[in-house]
Amino acid sequence: MWASGDAASSGQYLDFRTGSGIAYAAATVSDVVNNDAVAVLTGVTGVTFTEDQYIEGEIQLTYDPSGGGINHELGFMLRCTLASGSCYAYECYSNPTSGPAIARWNGASYSVEQLSTTDLGFVPYESGQILRAEVVGNTISFYQTPVAGSQTLICQYTDSSAERISLVSPGGRPGLESFPRTGASLAGLGFRSIIAGPI
Repeated sequence: MWASGDAASSGQYLDFRTGSGIAYAAATVSDVVNNDAVAVLTGVTGVTFTEDQYIEGEIQLTYDPSGGGINHELGFMLRCTLASGSCYAYECYSNPTSGPAIARWNGASYSVEQLSTTDLGFVPYESGQILRAEVVGNTISFYQTPVAGSQTLICQYTDSSAERISLVSPGGRPGLESFPRTGASLAGLGFRSIIAGPI
């Protein structure tokens, strides 16, 4: 079961939708605010989520997002709590052709803090590639498995601040995130399979 961004946040964030076997952002976002498309797991039969958790998905990419300055992020949320007008989470994301990043969503609308943009070995997105995000204790890790390659750590951050999600918003679930600006092909980038659970 999933909570959609629009309904769960009272219109602050956008939805994901499914079609042709993939999950993708339902609409393009504003160029001036962080109204990403978000979907958060609300429950998995037989699974009890803990604060140490992971989510991974297989990418489907059917267009070239590098032309015309198109921005089309795709990634994951960890320890995500979505409510009316607010979202607490760690976000692991990248554009298809540029480096990865880890950010913290601090609850209030548009309050997003970049934690790390250190690229440890990112390669451009392609169909069949696997992305994985996990959080264990205070350490958030973002991994990538190319179609012809092995799993590689591409970004990591240890959050020891007083604002870390485990303190200000205990719990939370894994989720999906996308930020497609005008010109992006919505169904051209998404996830065609997703798994998640506790660690």
